[in-house]
Amino acid sequence: MNLLFVVGCCIALTTAPTGCKKTTLAPGGAYSEVGVGAYQADLVIDAGRKTIDAFLSFEEKNRAALSAMPQITKAADQLRDTAPRALQAAVRANDAYKAAPDPTKRSALDDALRVLRQLAVEAGGFLLQPVGR
Repeated sequence: MNLLFVVGCCIALTTAPTGCKKTTLAPGGAYSEVGVGAYQADLVIDAGRKTIDAFLSFEEKNRAALSAMPQITKAADQLRDTAPRALQAAVRANDAYKAAPDPTKRSALDDALRVLRQLAVEAGGFLLQPVGR
């Protein structure tokens, strides 16, 4: 599959708000008790992780070739430090919301997803940059 297509899809998922128009889920399904918000949060978390992983893998494999673009290596090093905490925070907030949905937990989930989205958009932006310019 084309890397740009995958990155584009991941960015679209991570930048989309978690409150889309879909308001129903299959009765008795995994998300039927907690609602569409938890389902969408799982999508954002997965897409964010994949986008960040794709960027970090790309940067690691091409570190020598990217030496002329130190901002990419710097961003990757920063993401290696911050992304795991952001991902863990989003997963914990989503788990807490799923366990007992309420507005306070939903707000904490939205905050954690916002941070993860920002990191994923940054990572995806570097993947979409033309190399050698």
